[in-house]
Amino acid sequence: MALEVRPGLRRFLVAGGVAGALLLGLVTVRAAAVWAESTGLAGSQPASAEAVAAELAAEVERSAALRAELTTLADRSRELAAALAAAREQIATDAATAATLRAELTAARERIAQLEASLAAGPVNSSAAGRSDDRRGEVEHDGKGKHDDDHDGHEGGGERDDD
Repeated sequence: MALEVRPGLRRFLVAGGVAGALLLGLVTVRAAAVWAESTGLAGSQPASAEAVAAELAAEVERSAALRAELTTLADRSRELAAALAAAREQIATDAATAATLRAELTAARERIAQLEASLAAGPVNSSAAGRSDDRRGEVEHDGKGKHDDDHDGHEGGGERDDD
């Protein structure tokens, strides 16, 4: 059951297939040439040894500058880390001081509240209160004949001339 094709038709089909393959090859080569020309691959020359050496020297200088910059940044980073550690220590110290001060403030407020309560309660012993009232009217005497109420600088109570 072979399909029989006339020999003339078969030659025409083979010739058409070969022509189509050649045409497709030509179109592919042309497209590749256009693409290479647009990207600049076809006309580029290899770089000279001097150009490569100059680029290498520039990259070495750039690398040295970057290393120096990295060293500077590392030094600054260490300084900042030390400052941060000192700040953390200061915060811890301040927190401890604040806790101590809070405790002292609470104790002082309690003492003030106790004192205010005792003042509000009034004198506990009436005889002690009477004694303090009696002393308010007294003139203090220092035992040398001087009184605290003397304002003239003489001993005794008044102006006396002992010749």
